[in-house]
Amino acid sequence: MKELAMHGMRCALLVGVMSSAGLSVLAQTPVEPELVVIRKTAQPVTVDGVLDEECWKNALPVKADFVKGGNGKLSEEPRMVAKYTWDDQYLYIAYETFDTNLVAKGNGVTKGPADNRREGCEISAPADVVEFFLGFNNSNMFWEVHHSAGNHFNDILVFKDLPSWKSEPPAIPSYYLGIFWAREEFIQDVGANKRASAVQLKPRAEGKPSTLNDSSDTDTGYTAELRFPWASIAAPSAGKAGDGWKKMAGREIAILAVVENGDFKDQPYHTSCATLPRSDFFHSHFARWPRYKLAAE
Repeated sequence: MKELAMHGMRCALLVGVMSSAGLSVLAQTPVEPELVVIRKTAQPVTVDGVLDEECWKNALPVKADFVKGGNGKLSEEPRMVAKYTWDDQYLYIAYETFDTNLVAKGNGVTKGPADNRREGCEISAPADVVEFFLGFNNSNMFWEVHHSAGNHFNDILVFKDLPSWKSEPPAIPSYYLGIFWAREEFIQDVGANKRASAVQLKPRAEGKPSTLNDSSDTDTGYTAELRFPWASIAAPSAGKAGDGWKKMAGREIAILAVVENGDFKDQPYHTSCATLPRSDFFHSHFARWPRYKLAAE
């Protein structure tokens, strides 16, 4: 199987390499319509926002630099690079942003398990937010998560176009155009396996860390790591074996990466898919999201 791929709907992925500061993009190469491999990590990832594990050095970088609604148009400057890996307990996501004016604010809403609660992200401009949409061969149900440079975190269980809704849409809050955002749900911990996230601010030109909510200096962005127990993101139950998810190899997962930069008022969104229409919700184009195949090596 080829290591670089784009989904059959022309969702292109672009490649790069890891630098000592994090993920740095060196090349932009649209590729053939094959599934992209996510390699399994031999060692658990320490979620601290520092992308120094061997798994990140070996993982394929995915550029989220396509302008939403731009028909394949790329940003003039890099916006975000993501990487993915997995093991018998978790899906891991690493990413790097290149924002020169970091804005990150909490929304004052705290949710999650009793011993692992987290404050949510403010997602309205001028805030800067990274989003990931996670699904398993099911366009009717998937997770939408948001993360910020302040390590704020939103998780929303999304239901889209359930069959019965076509004949009689439900009269429930947070339902719009065939989409229901179950905002009160949250990604759960599964026994000792817990959701986690962390951020590391990148150094500015003079060597001091980038700052949050301070437009008087020039930031360089941040690196981050996210960790999700398989069961908490609705992985196929057949993937479970004993005390772990040892049967996930060979399975397919859809992941759409999105970065929202509040400084770009006209078009703040850049994504890992080349063909998303500008006016539609990300949720309405599950078939276009990049697809990945979990590999044991």
